[in-house]
Amino acid sequence: RDQPRSRGLGDVYKRQEHISCYSLTVEENTQLFQYVKNGKVKMPSDNTNIDYYRWAQFILAEKGFDQYEISNWNKPGKECQHNLHYWEIDPYLSFGPSAHSFDGKKRYSNIRNLNQYIKSIENGDDSRDFIEEVSEKNYTNELIGFGLRIAKGIDLDRIPSSFEKSVNKSIKLNHEKWADHFKLEKNKLKLTKDGFAFSDSIAIDLMI
Repeated sequence: RDQPRSRGLGDVYKRQEHISCYSLTVEENTQLFQYVKNGKVKMPSDNTNIDYYRWAQFILAEKGFDQYEISNWNKPGKECQHNLHYWEIDPYLSFGPSAHSFDGKKRYSNIRNLNQYIKSIENGDDSRDFIEEVSEKNYTNELIGFGLRIAKGIDLDRIPSSFEKSVNKSIKLNHEKWADHFKLEKNKLKLTKDGFAFSDSIAIDLMI
Protein backbone atom coordinates (compact mmCIF):
# COMPACT_ATOMS: atom_id res chain seq x y z
CA ARG A 1 0.00 0.00 0.00
CA ASP A 2 1.02 3.64 -0.35
CA GLN A 3 3.45 5.03 2.18
CA PRO A 4 1.97 7.65 4.56
CA ARG A 5 2.71 11.31 4.04
CA SER A 6 2.51 14.21 6.47
CA ARG A 7 0.25 17.05 5.38
CA GLY A 8 -0.70 20.43 6.73
CA LEU A 9 2.11 20.75 9.24
CA GLY A 10 4.06 23.43 7.41
CA ASP A 11 7.41 24.18 9.03
CA VAL A 12 6.64 22.44 12.31
CA TYR A 13 9.21 19.70 11.70
CA LYS A 14 11.85 22.25 10.77
CA ARG A 15 11.45 24.12 14.05
CA GLN A 16 11.42 21.07 16.30
CA GLU A 17 14.61 19.32 17.47
CA HIS A 18 13.06 16.64 19.68
CA ILE A 19 9.70 14.85 19.52
CA SER A 20 8.12 12.35 21.92
CA CYS A 21 5.42 10.08 20.52
CA TYR A 22 3.69 7.29 22.41
CA SER A 23 0.32 5.64 22.90
CA LEU A 24 -2.09 7.06 25.46
CA THR A 25 -2.41 4.94 28.58
CA VAL A 26 -5.85 4.94 30.17
CA GLU A 27 -5.35 5.52 33.90
CA GLU A 28 -7.84 4.53 36.56
CA ASN A 29 -9.71 7.27 38.44
CA THR A 30 -9.88 9.44 35.33
CA GLN A 31 -12.89 10.51 33.27
CA LEU A 32 -11.46 8.77 30.22
CA PHE A 33 -11.23 5.50 32.15
CA GLN A 34 -14.93 5.74 32.98
CA TYR A 35 -15.80 6.51 29.34
CA VAL A 36 -13.83 3.49 28.15
CA LYS A 37 -15.29 1.28 30.87
CA ASN A 38 -18.86 2.34 29.97
CA GLY A 39 -18.28 1.95 26.25
CA LYS A 40 -18.58 5.66 25.45
CA VAL A 41 -15.01 5.71 24.14
CA LYS A 42 -13.34 2.88 22.26
CA MET A 43 -9.56 2.73 22.41
CA PRO A 44 -7.59 1.64 19.31
CA SER A 45 -6.80 -2.06 18.97
CA ASP A 46 -3.22 -3.32 19.37
CA ASN A 47 -2.93 -3.71 15.59
CA THR A 48 -4.12 -0.15 15.05
CA ASN A 49 -1.65 1.11 17.65
CA ILE A 50 1.16 -0.68 15.83
CA ASP A 51 0.05 0.84 12.50
CA TYR A 52 0.08 4.33 14.04
CA TYR A 53 3.49 3.70 15.57
CA ARG A 54 4.99 2.58 12.28
CA TRP A 55 3.40 5.56 10.57
CA ALA A 56 5.10 7.84 13.12
CA GLN A 57 8.43 6.07 12.54
CA PHE A 58 8.16 6.60 8.79
CA ILE A 59 7.07 10.24 8.94
CA LEU A 60 9.67 11.29 11.50
CA ALA A 61 12.47 9.53 9.63
CA GLU A 62 11.29 11.26 6.46
CA LYS A 63 11.59 14.59 8.27
CA GLY A 64 15.15 13.97 9.44
CA PHE A 65 14.57 12.67 12.96
CA ASP A 66 16.55 9.77 14.43
CA GLN A 67 14.79 7.34 16.75
CA TYR A 68 17.12 7.05 19.72
CA GLU A 69 14.56 5.63 22.14
CA ILE A 70 11.31 3.71 21.90
CA SER A 71 9.13 6.84 22.10
CA ASN A 72 11.60 9.65 21.35
CA TRP A 73 13.08 11.09 18.17
CA ASN A 74 15.69 13.80 17.74
CA LYS A 75 17.54 15.89 15.24
CA PRO A 76 21.29 15.05 15.24
CA GLY A 77 22.89 15.79 18.61
CA LYS A 78 19.61 16.73 20.30
CA GLU A 79 18.90 13.62 22.36
CA CYS A 80 17.41 14.17 25.81
CA GLN A 81 20.32 13.42 28.11
CA HIS A 82 17.98 12.98 31.09
CA ASN A 83 16.16 10.17 29.28
CA LEU A 84 19.36 8.42 28.28
CA HIS A 85 20.86 8.75 31.76
CA TYR A 86 17.79 7.10 33.26
CA TRP A 87 17.44 4.27 30.72
CA GLU A 88 21.15 3.49 30.98
CA ILE A 89 20.70 3.09 34.77
CA ASP A 90 23.42 5.59 35.62
CA PRO A 91 23.56 7.00 39.18
CA TYR A 92 21.78 10.27 39.90
CA LEU A 93 21.38 12.48 42.95
CA SER A 94 18.24 14.52 43.65
CA PHE A 95 17.36 17.05 46.33
CA GLY A 96 14.13 18.15 47.96
CA PRO A 97 10.98 16.48 49.33
CA SER A 98 9.88 13.36 47.41
CA ALA A 99 13.07 13.42 45.34
CA HIS A 100 14.39 10.02 44.21
CA SER A 101 18.07 9.08 43.84
CA PHE A 102 20.16 6.09 42.78
CA ASP A 103 23.77 5.52 43.83
CA GLY A 104 24.43 2.51 41.61
CA LYS A 105 23.39 -0.05 44.22
CA LYS A 106 20.52 1.49 46.17
CA ARG A 107 17.48 3.57 45.30
CA TYR A 108 16.00 5.91 47.84
CA SER A 109 13.44 8.68 48.14
CA ASN A 110 13.24 11.65 50.46
CA ILE A 111 10.49 12.51 52.95
CA ARG A 112 7.40 13.73 51.11
CA ASN A 113 6.24 16.36 53.60
CA LEU A 114 8.02 19.69 53.08
CA ASN A 115 8.08 20.75 56.74
CA GLN A 116 9.32 17.34 57.90
CA TYR A 117 11.96 17.36 55.18
CA ILE A 118 13.23 20.81 56.22
CA LYS A 119 13.23 19.79 59.90
CA SER A 120 15.29 16.66 59.16
CA ILE A 121 17.86 18.74 57.28
CA GLU A 122 18.08 21.33 60.06
CA ASN A 123 18.53 18.60 62.70
CA GLY A 124 21.12 16.77 60.63
CA ASP A 125 18.86 13.70 60.43
CA ASP A 126 18.49 11.32 57.51
CA SER A 127 15.96 12.90 55.14
CA ARG A 128 15.26 9.63 53.35
CA ASP A 129 12.10 7.67 54.08
CA PHE A 130 12.58 4.80 51.63
CA ILE A 131 15.69 2.80 50.73
CA GLU A 132 15.80 -0.20 48.41
CA GLU A 133 18.88 -2.24 47.59
CA VAL A 134 18.82 -3.42 43.98
CA SER A 135 19.70 -7.11 43.76
CA GLU A 136 21.92 -8.37 40.94
CA LYS A 137 18.95 -10.20 39.42
CA ASN A 138 16.76 -7.09 39.45
CA TYR A 139 19.65 -5.03 38.09
CA THR A 140 20.09 -7.55 35.27
CA ASN A 141 16.40 -7.41 34.37
CA GLU A 142 16.50 -3.61 34.44
CA LEU A 143 19.46 -3.67 32.06
CA ILE A 144 17.33 -5.79 29.74
CA GLY A 145 14.08 -3.85 30.05
CA PHE A 146 15.61 -0.37 29.95
CA GLY A 147 18.32 -1.30 27.45
CA LEU A 148 15.76 -2.41 24.89
CA ARG A 149 14.14 1.02 25.07
CA ILE A 150 17.12 2.75 23.48
CA ALA A 151 18.55 2.38 19.99
CA LYS A 152 22.01 1.61 21.39
CA GLY A 153 20.53 -1.51 22.95
CA ILE A 154 21.62 -3.61 25.92
CA ASP A 155 25.30 -3.42 26.79
CA LEU A 156 25.89 -7.11 27.53
CA ASP A 157 29.25 -6.29 29.15
CA ARG A 158 27.30 -4.74 32.03
CA ILE A 159 25.46 -7.98 32.84
CA PRO A 160 26.71 -9.26 36.24
CA SER A 161 28.96 -12.29 35.75
CA SER A 162 26.66 -14.44 37.91
CA PHE A 163 23.86 -14.01 35.35
CA GLU A 164 25.78 -14.03 32.05
CA LYS A 165 24.91 -17.66 31.29
CA SER A 166 21.23 -17.10 32.11
CA VAL A 167 21.00 -14.06 29.84
CA ASN A 168 22.83 -15.76 26.96
CA LYS A 169 20.54 -18.77 27.31
CA SER A 170 17.46 -16.53 27.26
CA ILE A 171 18.68 -14.78 24.11
CA LYS A 172 19.22 -18.11 22.35
CA LEU A 173 15.83 -19.46 23.43
CA ASN A 174 14.04 -16.38 22.12
CA HIS A 175 16.07 -15.89 18.96
CA GLU A 176 13.72 -17.90 16.74
CA LYS A 177 10.60 -16.19 18.10
CA TRP A 178 12.00 -12.67 17.75
CA ALA A 179 14.60 -13.22 15.01
CA ASP A 180 13.27 -10.33 12.91
CA HIS A 181 12.96 -8.00 15.86
CA PHE A 182 16.32 -8.00 17.62
CA LYS A 183 19.93 -8.43 16.59
CA LEU A 184 23.31 -9.00 18.21
CA GLU A 185 26.14 -6.62 17.27
CA LYS A 186 29.34 -7.42 19.16
CA ASN A 187 28.46 -6.81 22.81
CA LYS A 188 25.10 -5.11 22.10
CA LEU A 189 21.61 -6.58 21.82
CA LYS A 190 19.49 -4.16 19.83
CA LEU A 191 15.95 -4.00 18.56
CA THR A 192 15.32 -3.61 14.87
CA LYS A 193 13.04 -0.85 13.61
CA ASP A 194 10.08 -3.25 13.68
CA GLY A 195 11.16 -4.57 17.05
CA PHE A 196 10.50 -1.26 18.80
CA ALA A 197 6.76 -1.88 18.47
CA PHE A 198 7.11 -5.09 20.49
CA SER A 199 9.77 -4.00 22.97
CA ASP A 200 7.71 -4.74 26.09
CA SER A 201 6.90 -8.30 24.98
CA ILE A 202 10.50 -8.96 23.95
CA ALA A 203 11.84 -7.62 27.25
CA ILE A 204 9.47 -9.82 29.26
CA ASP A 205 10.56 -12.90 27.29
CA LEU A 206 14.25 -12.09 27.78
CA MET A 207 14.12 -11.34 31.49
CA ILE A 208 15.49 -14.00 33.81
